[in-house]
Amino acid sequence: IVDTAFSYCSSLTSIEIPNSVTFIGEAAFKNCSSLTSIELPVTIKEIGTYAFHGCTSLRIINMEGCNQLTSIGSSAFEDCSALETAILPKYISSLSPELFKDCSSLTSFKIPEYVTEIGSSAFSGCSNLNSVKCYATSVPTSPENIFDGVPSNMTIQVPGASMASYLVATPWKNYILT
Repeated sequence: IVDTAFSYCSSLTSIEIPNSVTFIGEAAFKNCSSLTSIELPVTIKEIGTYAFHGCTSLRIINMEGCNQLTSIGSSAFEDCSALETAILPKYISSLSPELFKDCSSLTSFKIPEYVTEIGSSAFSGCSNLNSVKCYATSVPTSPENIFDGVPSNMTIQVPGASMASYLVATPWKNYILT
């Protein structure tokens, strides 16, 4: 899907992406304010910067079966204020800057075990994010601001054998680790 293909299509409510698609371009669905859900085909390898930015009605994004997905661009889901569920593929290794910034309806999130890096402000402004389950056994490299604006009493569940590393790592140590 080419860059800006459906940008600002405010009446687009749903879309079925065929298995032949491997790439969602930059801002492809940006500000599609009526889009409520999308399930990506397993063939997706890359999601461009701002791909779903400002899709204020998007409630669910399921990338669980997208095992070929290696790159999700910065701000891809930024300002998706109705986003309640975002499921990442198991093998993704980094979360881009501002990936879920200002997704104020997101209450919980699972960070897959192979994530080694989380970009700046990835979850900033997720004002209702109360629970994160992080499967990464090594603390992902990240700046201090990845959780700016989340509740200070947010709990982060981490692998038991890695607890000591998370307890001394910024910003992880600033939250309730279990």
